[in-house]
Amino acid sequence: MESKLATTEDPRVTRTRALIERSFYELLMEKRLDTLTIGDIANRARINRATFYAHFEDKYALYRHMVRTTFEQILYENLPKQCEEPRTELKALVRSACLFFEQLNAACPPPDRQTRPLVEVQVQTQINDYVLLWIRKNLDGGTASAAYPEITAKMVSWAIFGAGLDWDGKDLSAEVLAEQIYPVVEGMLGQA
Repeated sequence: MESKLATTEDPRVTRTRALIERSFYELLMEKRLDTLTIGDIANRARINRATFYAHFEDKYALYRHMVRTTFEQILYENLPKQCEEPRTELKALVRSACLFFEQLNAACPPPDRQTRPLVEVQVQTQINDYVLLWIRKNLDGGTASAAYPEITAKMVSWAIFGAGLDWDGKDLSAEVLAEQIYPVVEGMLGQA
């Protein structure tokens, strides 16, 4: 569990958490993660260190939280509100992953790539969980993908994740990359 606090409706907690997140993001635009300290974050947010620790275990927990919520927001913005066609939902997942990597490549310059493993674990897990949910919801038991949903979800999520991670954004837009990845994903799921 990333946060030490239970989810609460207290607006002060929400404001403090948002202040910590905003301060951390601003500092990441100025410094590398490995050089940031909790003191830097607390000073920028104008809170004390104890307040920081009441919300997050350490800067890496905060970073994982930021990655997770950024990906969730991108996914939420791209998923259709009324999804009647399973392919539309799957295309939205692929597109969201590509858009996430587009943002990551813009915000995480090559000299600061040591943060990539933290991103990789978080996002790949989220993609895997979503693909597994999609398989269970949309495929009948007659396909190999439905018969082995966990392994299929791993393979599909790694395909989406790997293509996005390897993409440098120079020759293709996120939209074009998503259009190229989707038929492969569809074929892996036996939907082609």
